[in-house]
Amino acid sequence: MRRVAIVGTPGAGKSTLAREVGARAGLPVIHLDQHHFLPGWQRKSDEEWDRIAAELLAGERWVMDSAFAMEEAVERADTIVFLDFSRARGYLGSVKRLALAYLGRPARDFAPGCEDKLDRDFWRLLKTIHRYPSVQRPEIVSDLERRREEGKRVLVARTRREVDALRNELA
Repeated sequence: MRRVAIVGTPGAGKSTLAREVGARAGLPVIHLDQHHFLPGWQRKSDEEWDRIAAELLAGERWVMDSAFAMEEAVERADTIVFLDFSRARGYLGSVKRLALAYLGRPARDFAPGCEDKLDRDFWRLLKTIHRYPSVQRPEIVSDLERRREEGKRVLVARTRREVDALRNELA
């Protein structure tokens, strides 16, 4: 296991799992969100982002999580972890992260100048989570089946208990 891509609904705990797997397996952790945004959640230009993503993906060893460039990360990964959680779990994780930000404990996986706030972007995030099972999940499931047929290691967790088992397996 040299390159691990962690995918799943927003709020599933991808970043937390990436940190834990990276620490246990001795792999560098890359949170693509830290590289994709400028302060205030402004996106970098497509040209700049493509260059940065290519550099990050070129590494020989990493654990990577995000919604950005994940198709490329999954292509390059030898191990793919899919956190296949319900909408409720996505909502809960996102609301918890927002509450922690308001309590002065912001997420560590965002770019400088980007923080969780109860604003229009947060409501967009909840809409994304709501649509995830019918819009994004079917594409991910289909893609992961293809990756499994290619010989990639694909691990799926649907509960926190399964994540705990995966965490131990990946270490």
